[in-house]
Amino acid sequence: MKVLAMVPNIYDKAPGQRFRIEQWEPWLAEKGVTIEYASFESPALNKIIHQRGKYFQKVGRVLGGMLRRIQLATRIADYVLIYVFRESALIGPAWFELWPRCAAARWFSISMMPFGSLLPVSRTDG
Repeated sequence: MKVLAMVPNIYDKAPGQRFRIEQWEPWLAEKGVTIEYASFESPALNKIIHQRGKYFQKVGRVLGGMLRRIQLATRIADYVLIYVFRESALIGPAWFELWPRCAAARWFSISMMPFGSLLPVSRTDG
């Protein structure tokens, strides 16, 4: 089963993200689940996000994250389940969270629960 994890931070950088999904990855792999992480944050944004100033660089990196999300929308149908941790983008309304419901994604869920207790929610279950 192919899972897309839409996460705000790069892999192994945020405690909440590690607790909610990353720690479950080895166990899920044993069960035949592969997870592809699509972080909003790039390594370049991660380096400067908490520094003072650098506003133009930050805006540019955030816009890059938005562009990556738009590009990701073209591949949503490739996944059996889409897991969104916290929010899909660091700014703006929940547009990206709604795209899978409009696209051909077979399963969709947004959850703050640990990944191990997440159950797929069918699009038709409303």
